[in-house]
Amino acid sequence: VFLQRCPDSWELLNQQGQNILHVAAESGKASVVRYILQMPESEMLINERDKDGNTPLHLATKGGHPRVVSILTWDKRVKLALPNNKGLMAMNVALNCREPIPSFKQRLTWIALGYASAPRA
Repeated sequence: VFLQRCPDSWELLNQQGQNILHVAAESGKASVVRYILQMPESEMLINERDKDGNTPLHLATKGGHPRVVSILTWDKRVKLALPNNKGLMAMNVALNCREPIPSFKQRLTWIALGYASAPRA
């Protein structure tokens, strides 16, 4: 409803240079991500980078949101090999887990990226 009433909101960015798809992906909002991807206006948002060079896929991966990662990787418009400003691709972000024992969600995120054949830097 918000996007329908405020069509210019597609172009809005927060202080980190993130668009609405970045924010939804980082927050793990799978239904919102799916809705945005169905909209024709989403084309320009899908692989857009924020100030750190992160795409929505990087942020969903970093946040450990396997459903969002899966939704994004199934969309053929999402470029799996885009590096962020640190030169890391989404798979690198997933593998840079700092925890000695990865959580179940982190493991599912790795599986989703692996199934999509996401490359490493």
